[in-house]
Amino acid sequence: MKKRIIGMGLLLAGGGAIAIGLLPQPSLLAAQARGNIVDVNDAAALASALTWARPGSTIRLAPGQYPRLVVRREVDGAPIRITGPRSAIFDQAVFMKAAGWRLDGVTIIGGAGRLMPLDIASSRDIAVSNVLLTGSTPGPGPGDEESNGFVVRGSEAIVVAGSEVTHVKQIAGLRDSFGVVIEGNRFTNSREGLMVRANHGLIIRHNLFQGWKPRFDKFEHPDMIQFFTQHVPTGSSMVTIEGNYLSAGEDRAVQGIFIRAEAYENGKQPLGYHRNFVIRHNIYFGSSRHGISTSNVRGLISENNTVIGSPHAFTGNVPRDPTGKSSYGWQPAMLITNLTWGRVANNISALMAIRPEASRTQDVNNFIYKPRDPADGRNPGKSFNAPLTAGDLPISAFAIRAGSDAAKAGRGADVRRVGPDAAITDIEALAREARALAAAARQQDLTSDLPPPT
Repeated sequence: MKKRIIGMGLLLAGGGAIAIGLLPQPSLLAAQARGNIVDVNDAAALASALTWARPGSTIRLAPGQYPRLVVRREVDGAPIRITGPRSAIFDQAVFMKAAGWRLDGVTIIGGAGRLMPLDIASSRDIAVSNVLLTGSTPGPGPGDEESNGFVVRGSEAIVVAGSEVTHVKQIAGLRDSFGVVIEGNRFTNSREGLMVRANHGLIIRHNLFQGWKPRFDKFEHPDMIQFFTQHVPTGSSMVTIEGNYLSAGEDRAVQGIFIRAEAYENGKQPLGYHRNFVIRHNIYFGSSRHGISTSNVRGLISENNTVIGSPHAFTGNVPRDPTGKSSYGWQPAMLITNLTWGRVANNISALMAIRPEASRTQDVNNFIYKPRDPADGRNPGKSFNAPLTAGDLPISAFAIRAGSDAAKAGRGADVRRVGPDAAITDIEALAREARALAAAARQQDLTSDLPPPT
């Protein structure tokens, strides 16, 4: 009898695996008889394992090229783990209406056109860790890349941790989801960062953002972390942005954290507001005005952040790209406007602007250094162990100098809590955190104001 090989895209399109003749391979049955590790070295074996592996199994991939991975199965009980070395390479991975899966260690390349490497949609309890996500366009930089790194949309209890996203147009889109944890990743060699819309229960923690190459000729407006409300009636809520290194010390204009609620500005109250944000122990180093910019938030705590201008912030506000525009020469600021209440404390920043409409915002123990020349700006208040130089500096360059006024007052980010080295590496702990966050976010009453803390 002729052996039939079925591609994964067909395999997981529905529940008809038995009808089309796909049965568990003898190697899979033998592996499950002696334990929960299933070794896979080709597409057919992987297709069989994805359909028949039982809860708690590990599907272990051999090095090699694999076709597009599409998972549509919901797992009851312990999750199924797909693991392999970076030399196990997928041409895109999709989790669609899936639940209870872990993906670890592999490389995922963007598909043709604008297909991003990783797409998680209408799924729950998915954790992706230690993977490499990259675009599909050859070349040393992301200038012609149209693919984003990954997207999470309409999903719940999702973790992306300890991974690297590089050589893409945009790091990720996070949309309309509950309980998402982005932990300890390296986001490099990109033109735009995380674009967030209507997420409820979100943690962006201990990530590295570095190596930005925006296309100013396309009038791109790059942000490392941006929240917006275009085309949706609600903002984001229960958001923590903590311990991230936002490095833009090269001669390019890249914004740090930019939070805006266009839906509220267009009259959608109160759902149009963002709600309950905590921003702490982040470092922004660059030459764009929006270091940490927050507006239209019901309840903000922003504390122990370091927002420092690179030497390029002193070059003058003039275009640097002959085919476009930029905003070089800006001292980065912390901008706070239109809050119902907030607490801004223990920060170091070149400029802080708390607008009058944020009158219920506390301004506590902040150091605003207002440099007049590069010498002042490279080590404001002698807060650091050495003057800061241009480029993508190590996180250790921003350690608060022992004995300085900043150290005595407890100002600035604690570098021990910044970047991937500070991240939680226990994936199941992060998955539990994401599930708890999703459950809490769903219990919110978004129609009422958020009272200030007592």
